[in-house]
Parts: sequence; C-alpha cells; structure tokens
Amino acid sequence: LCPYAALPDDWNAYLDALSTNMRQKIRRLLKQVEASSEYRITVASPETFDRDLKTLLEFWDKKWRARKSERIDSLIRSNGSMLTRSFRSGLVYLPTFWHGERPVAALAILVEPRKRTFAFYMTGRDETFEGPPAGMVLHAYSIRHAIERGFVEYDFLRGNEPYKYSFGCSERKIHSIVLE
Repeated sequence: LCPYAALPDDWNAYLDALSTNMRQKIRRLLKQVEASSEYRITVASPETFDRDLKTLLEFWDKKWRARKSERIDSLIRSNGSMLTRSFRSGLVYLPTFWHGERPVAALAILVEPRKRTFAFYMTGRDETFEGPPAGMVLHAYSIRHAIERGFVEYDFLRGNEPYKYSFGCSERKIHSIVLE
C-alpha cells in the first residue's frame, strides 16, 4: 500500500482538509520551530549536501543496521550514490531539522517535476532527541514547500504506517513482480 496526499494549491486549504487535531498540531509545531532560536530547518544546497546526506545516512544506519545486517553497507552506498546523482540533477529535496548545532532528523524526498510530485524516499533521525516530533515537523514543512511550488501530490511511497494517514492520505496498491 502506498499512501499519498493530494495537494491543493493553497497551504491553508490543505490544513483545512485535515482533522482539527492534526491541523492545530502542525500549525503549533511549525510555529514553535520557526519562531525559535533553539530549532531550525535547513534545506540541502550544493554547499551542504554532502554533510546533510551523511547525517541522513548515519541516522538511517543506526536505525536499520541490526535488522538489515549483511546488506546495510551496500544499501548505504547505493542510496548515497543514487541520492547524490539525483540531487545534482535537481531531483532531491533534503530538509534537516536542527536543535542548536545538533542535527536531529533529515528526509530525502525525490522530486518529480513533470508529474509535480514529491515522493518521500527515506528518513533518518536521532532516536535520543526528546523535542518536537522531528518527522512530523519535516513532513509538514516539506508538504508546505511542495504546495508553495505548485506540486500536486506528496507520495509517502511504500508502507502503510499509521502516521502517514494523519497527513490526509489516500492510498493506492502496487504489485511487485520478481523475474528470475
């Protein structure tokens, strides 16, 4: 199952379509982050991309190494290579959430300008961080960014984790075929 949110052409219209609780939570969290000197969100630029990608992949490694043991190094290399090439082509949006000078989470989003879609690819976060929910903050920030630039869909790709549906998602089914 692949949850996705259809995006209207206005941020407030998007928020109005969410539950009252989620709408208030997103507004509160973004205001807390953006009005604070304690928190900030940066978006990878050519000058910061290597640092931001390294942050993302280190967090991802810590989360998944035990579960994907023998494949983890290969996955990190291939994802790093793919995301680097895609970024150089203008097809990756990589926001990082900071607490002071400490990065606490990052998202890698694949940008599809022809279909006007943001596709959430992977995330990594510092599991010890006890501040605002970093994933929710970064997804809300990214959805707002996508709407402001005329994108029409925020695709959460594979996985029907419950948190994704709180962003006003519908779902589509995909089928995988393995040829040997």
